[in-house]
Amino acid sequence: MKDVDVSQSSIMIAATIFAAVLGILSRSFLTTFREWSDAKRRTAIERDDADIADLKRQVANLTARIEASNERERAQRRYLTEHARWDRNAYAVLVQAGIDIDPPPSLF
Repeated sequence: MKDVDVSQSSIMIAATIFAAVLGILSRSFLTTFREWSDAKRRTAIERDDADIADLKRQVANLTARIEASNERERAQRRYLTEHARWDRNAYAVLVQAGIDIDPPPSLF
């Protein structure tokens, strides 16, 4: 019968146990790291979503202000156009009546 080298089989058992423990620890580390990474990613996404929502509100507010400003400008132009037309007609009537008057100033 051959003699079994106990030291060599002990090394094999220790190596197998070490490999198994290392595998368990690495899976545990990877799981923990993945959870941490996912939590950081979710936090960043939530922060970005909040920033995007805030920017959308700002854009909507500014768009509404620009539209209101454009509408005021269009209304003012209509008013000035009507006023300029009235000024020209009134000036023409006064000149035809023989009244010496300076022409109306330009509104535009």
